[in-house]
Amino acid sequence: MIKSKMSKEELLSVTVGALSYKVQICNRFCCEWTREIRYFTNAGLLGGFGIFAIKLTREVDEVSLLRVIGSLIQMKFLSDGISNRALIALIKPDDSWSLVYAEVNMNIKLPSRYMKSANLNMYFFEEPDKFFDGILGGESVESVDHECTTIQIRLAY
Repeated sequence: MIKSKMSKEELLSVTVGALSYKVQICNRFCCEWTREIRYFTNAGLLGGFGIFAIKLTREVDEVSLLRVIGSLIQMKFLSDGISNRALIALIKPDDSWSLVYAEVNMNIKLPSRYMKSANLNMYFFEEPDKFFDGILGGESVESVDHECTTIQIRLAY
């Protein structure tokens, strides 16, 4: 997860703006609720993340789900290079849902021309209400009950 090197006083003195916009994704599992959020200050762009909804079918198994999430994050990362994080709502066939927090972790010690792949860490939360209650209550993501999976995604072709 992201940690800041700034003190709380320094963080409180920074004004951060946010821009949210709708994004079209060419993926048969993605729903129309896809959004991107960008954060910026007077000094420039801080980064952003994507908010996606994936409608699952009964045929999608765990391996297929990992591929779908991996290809979605890979496509977004390669297209804008800013969104290395995403929140994904997994809408199940019975209309219940769960949440996935996905984050691309690159080896920043290597020069960019050698980075062909990166780890994609995915945190699965079966009870999204507990996730949001915990985060809004000041808990860390690690303290909320979840499962974690890591896969490799390609960064270059």
